[in-house]
Amino acid sequence: MVLLVGNLFTWTDKTLHDLQIWWPYIIPNACLAFILNVTIAVLIKETSSITFIMTGLVKDVVIVLVSALVFKESVMAQQLIGFAICLSGVSMWSFSRAAPSSTVVVAFESACQKALFQRGNK
Repeated sequence: MVLLVGNLFTWTDKTLHDLQIWWPYIIPNACLAFILNVTIAVLIKETSSITFIMTGLVKDVVIVLVSALVFKESVMAQQLIGFAICLSGVSMWSFSRAAPSSTVVVAFESACQKALFQRGNK
């Protein structure tokens, strides 16, 4: 429905002709997108939202690594550091929910509280 509203603003006489040419590609693409959304909903229902986030991050890391290894694309240090921060942050969040009384979690929480307290006093 959103695309129909957008189509009102971009409609030309050529639109129906283009639809006749591209419909064999549009229909399977729409079906694939629908199946992907159903798969995502089932994954989140059966596991957790953290698992979904982790699989998305791992997918992004694999895409970057494959493009670097196969296509010889340059990988910036900022990308690697960003992936490391994201993966460690999500892992720490998951670990803190699974074992909230762990010494690692308690130390991390106290370090964060100290940092916030010092920042608030400036």
